[in-house]
Amino acid sequence: MKFFCKRSLAALAVSSALFTLPALAADLENESYSIGASFGKYLSGQLEGQKELGQEIDLNSLMDGVEDALKGETKLEPEAMLDFLNARAERLNTELKAKQQAEMDAAKAANDAYLAENAQKEGVVVTESGLQYQVLAEGKGEKPSAEDVVTVHFKGWTIDGSQFENTYTKGEPAQMSLIHTIPGWEEGVQMMSPGAKYRFVMPSNLSYDIQDPKAAMAPHSALIFEIELISFTEPKAGNFGHGASMGGGASMDEMLQGE
Repeated sequence: MKFFCKRSLAALAVSSALFTLPALAADLENESYSIGASFGKYLSGQLEGQKELGQEIDLNSLMDGVEDALKGETKLEPEAMLDFLNARAERLNTELKAKQQAEMDAAKAANDAYLAENAQKEGVVVTESGLQYQVLAEGKGEKPSAEDVVTVHFKGWTIDGSQFENTYTKGEPAQMSLIHTIPGWEEGVQMMSPGAKYRFVMPSNLSYDIQDPKAAMAPHSALIFEIELISFTEPKAGNFGHGASMGGGASMDEMLQGE
């Protein structure tokens, strides 16, 4: 009986080993494949961007390079490879700058055309700074100064009609100190009395400067706002007199980036 049990246990152990080895081999194959596929997917994304800049790739040579590197047997010396990579990087940078400049030129042309067309519309007034405004509804009473804190409802668009902000849909107005807003807001809202509603078109120099690395909008972007002034107060502690806050504490940058 004991002999039979020992043989049975031995057979079971061999059987388990035979069952496990193929599974482990399959796992190793799948894991190895997954590593290669992940690397390939990442590399494909990088190369696609380079192709868009006019820099092609020889896929066969690329695969040879990967295989040789894995074997530790590269055909080129490290210094030579670095020279080739630096040369390609320089071409990519040149092409990227050219593409960005072309996009900026196209954006400027589109914005200039929009501003010129809008300035000719009935009821539109253009100030000395270039700010364009149209009175949709007049208000009553005094007008705020740059230091005052204003409570407003507003909508904001880019010239292609994309809306990036709408306080009406949030159910509450925004509050901010005018002196901490973009120049177009600071100038425009000071023209308004409580109850007024104006439509403004603000050139890029009155919204975001092209050199500002934190700018939420693309270079040369004119912005369109419909602003309703609800009320204003003098600045004092606790009412945003020393900061730019628009509805829930968001900064002007955050507000113009949209949701």
